[in-house]
Amino acid sequence: MPTPFNFSKEDVASAKAGQPGWYLLNIAELSSGPGSNDPSATTHTFVMVIKSGPDNSVIGAKVKHYLSEKTPPAFSIPFIEAVSGKKISEGGAAPDLEKMVGRDVKAHLTWDTKFKSWKADDFMPATGRVE
Repeated sequence: MPTPFNFSKEDVASAKAGQPGWYLLNIAELSSGPGSNDPSATTHTFVMVIKSGPDNSVIGAKVKHYLSEKTPPAFSIPFIEAVSGKKISEGGAAPDLEKMVGRDVKAHLTWDTKFKSWKADDFMPATGRVE
């Protein structure tokens, strides 16, 4: 008897190396849990879906981005500012990460040959500016 192993169109796109560049993504999911390297720190995993960009063959691919309580602010602040479109106050902030689900953001993507997945190395607001 056959044993099917199904792949969706999005699965196939997610496993495909494409052209690096700036892509428009939609934040589809957020999950939080203990970090894999340090279970005492919470890691937030954002699953984003490619909406458009320089390589149409990867539209629909999933891109994961991780924020950890132990991540230096220089890595987490640009992501949060890009998604929210608002500068983090010099007095500090406590943004609600759940409110980021459903929003669009632009990301510079490259294909990570080690992990065989897309990696975002820079972000900017979908509108192009942070207020």
